[in-house]
This record gives sequence, structure tokens and C-alpha cells, in this order.
Amino acid sequence: AGDPCLRRRARSGRAVDRARPLRTLVRFDSVTGVPGGFSLTPDGATLFYEAYGSDTSDANLDTVRTSSGHVSGPFLETRANEQEPAVSSDGRWVAYISDESGTSELYVRRVDGVGGRSPISNGEAQEPVWSKEGTELFYRGADGLYAARFDGGDWSRVRPSRLFDDSAFVRRFGAYVNDISYDVEPGGRSFIMIRDRASRAAHLELVLNLVDSLRTRFRK
Repeated sequence: AGDPCLRRRARSGRAVDRARPLRTLVRFDSVTGVPGGFSLTPDGATLFYEAYGSDTSDANLDTVRTSSGHVSGPFLETRANEQEPAVSSDGRWVAYISDESGTSELYVRRVDGVGGRSPISNGEAQEPVWSKEGTELFYRGADGLYAARFDGGDWSRVRPSRLFDDSAFVRRFGAYVNDISYDVEPGGRSFIMIRDRASRAAHLELVLNLVDSLRTRFRK
């Protein structure tokens, strides 16, 4: 569910290009729904976003044609919350988080909406990020960063694997924004993450025979 005060605010989606002036792609208002997470298709023609202005009062996925700024219609609207859309770099798939099972888990659908959804995670998931090659889908699970590798066949055969413990790094900045807190470098072997200062453990040093050591030092 969205913040009623937030729904009344107008927001704009803007394209940033240093070589050209800023231009407004889409203006969001109480009619189109206020966006949370969003993702553009590689050709820049369609914006997927989570909307909080629908009749279900939950987060749902809508699409907007950037050429006209008009809402194309709900992409996915259910009684569950659908959030954090992420379009693959080849423009074929959109990953998103849904709590339809009672837990926020990761799913994948075709961008054109044809067919059903494929569950990816085996439990809690957030912050889906595609590799630049479009062959791997990364996400943050309850106990670390996971990767699901897609070989072009059937998503139902994909089994995610845990890469490492990410508890020392910041997760999500806040609600109602595109709050992915990490990114993956080309090749999918390195990640850009923000270290959480609060996770740094305090160090305790134990010094044996301190008094004798000091006496020896001062005698010199």
C-alpha cells in the first residue's frame, strides 16, 4: 500500500544525457499512480514502474510509453504487492518482487506479458539486478547475494546459487524510490556495493605480561 500523501505529489521521470538538455519523459500524478521502483527497456521506449494509485491499494506494475507519456495499462495487477521491476539488458524479460506467497520473492515474466510467471528465489528476495550480458539475474536474499544463471531455455530449470554473505553492505535506501543499493560490473564477477559502517566489528586486543613488558622497556 502507498502513502496517501505521496500519491498526491506530481513526479517526473527524466532522461540524463550530458550532451543534451534534460527532457521530461513521463509525468506521474494521481491518475497514472505515483511510482516507486522503475526500469526502462533497453530501447528507452517503455518504462516499467510500481504504481501505488490503483484501485487495489497495493503496489502493482504498470507501463508507460515514453514517446507519449501515456500509461499503456497495468502490466501486472493482483491482490499481492508487485514491486522492484528490472528489465533484462536484452529487453526480453522483466524481473520483479511479489509477496503473493506471503513472502517477498523473485519472479520473472516476459516483457510482452505473454505466458505466466516463473518463480526464481527459494525464499525472501529483494533488489533484482541483471548482468550486463542478460544471462544472469542477481538478487539479495535473507542470507546473502544470489545469482540465477539463464541459458536461454526454461526458467523453471533455473536454480539460484548463493555467492557470498552480504551482511557487511548496505541494503535499500528507502521506500518509494528506485532503491537498488548495488550494481554488477560487466562479466558478472565483480560488484559495486556500499560498506555498512555499523557492520564493522570492534577489535579486542589481549596483551599478556603487560606489566613485565613495561618494566623491561623502561629499564632500557
